[in-house]
Amino acid sequence: MLILFIAAFASSICIGSAAAQNPTPEIGRSFHPFALPAERGFASIPDARLAADRVLAHVPLRDELEVLVVDDGRGVANALARLSTTGRRQIIFNSEFMRQIRTAVGTDWALIGIAAHEIGHHAGNHIVRQANGEIVFSVAGHVAELEADYYSGYALGKMGSSLNDAVAAMRWLPDPGTRDPNYPERKLRVEEVGRGWRNAKRNEPAAQKRQEPTRSDAEGRFSLRNNRDIYGHDIADIPGIRQDECALRCYQSDACKAFSFDKWNGRCFLKGALTTTLLEPTSILGVRRPLEVPRVSEKPAKMVPARNKIFKDDPIESTRQGSFEQCESRCEGELRCIAFSFMKTSKQCQLFNGTVGPYADQAVDSGYKRQKTE
Repeated sequence: MLILFIAAFASSICIGSAAAQNPTPEIGRSFHPFALPAERGFASIPDARLAADRVLAHVPLRDELEVLVVDDGRGVANALARLSTTGRRQIIFNSEFMRQIRTAVGTDWALIGIAAHEIGHHAGNHIVRQANGEIVFSVAGHVAELEADYYSGYALGKMGSSLNDAVAAMRWLPDPGTRDPNYPERKLRVEEVGRGWRNAKRNEPAAQKRQEPTRSDAEGRFSLRNNRDIYGHDIADIPGIRQDECALRCYQSDACKAFSFDKWNGRCFLKGALTTTLLEPTSILGVRRPLEVPRVSEKPAKMVPARNKIFKDDPIESTRQGSFEQCESRCEGELRCIAFSFMKTSKQCQLFNGTVGPYADQAVDSGYKRQKTE
């Protein structure tokens, strides 16, 4: 596998003309459409060339790949897969974006995952050059992004990352929601990264088409409770899985009386016994019918701080509070509140009765309730 590397830092390295240093993409698909806040911290990033090389060592690509790094404001907001006008396969990284995400996430796996995602667009042949020379997308937006997410998870699984490390980048990037025509909501992307990671651990082939979830696996067969969990009594722990798959696994096992699905991290726990349930914002509990859902523990819930994090779900209440502690107290005293976010500048306090998990945000401090076993 031959990889061609071009470092294009205009401020420090001069290679040919400015246009050659900082090419404007003719067409491509970026890792995420949103510009990222400039106030995040800076840090040295791993060499983008080395990140791509490590990915390709585990999941080869048939064609030559050119890796470029450009300065901020050079036409590439974050990371991009593209074909040049001559048909050369390229991935391009914005150096500032990579510094930001390395600082915010705190692990090199996030950078490697982004490299793997962009290589995944090439592996999936999502961008093609037609006979007349025109460069076009061959796969629709959502499908292409999810296939590249799967490839990223698969590559990181082969490289030995943990599941949490594999989804680290996806959990930091903003969520486009359900209406963006090009980018799926974060929940689906985390699921696909996890599915790729799991299949890599099982030594399954890299090429795996996504199957649409079916809610019928849980409907009518389980009593579902959001923000509830049963600690212990695990007969299986399955990472990188969707909720409907988790329910089906439980239904197919005579020993399984309930499942606990970690919606923040895409992890499934099959339960062999039913005991007192606990308040747990990361979890959805499904109890096999006609068994009764156990009562909730009477232990007091504890507030768990999540500094420099924000919840972006629909709030049940939004008020102004003087401090983080006052916002926390507001959530603690509200029975419906499971989590809260406090905006440091505006003093806005938002309460939530359920959440898919926090995002990194230096301008916000958050917290959530949890009942512990001890």
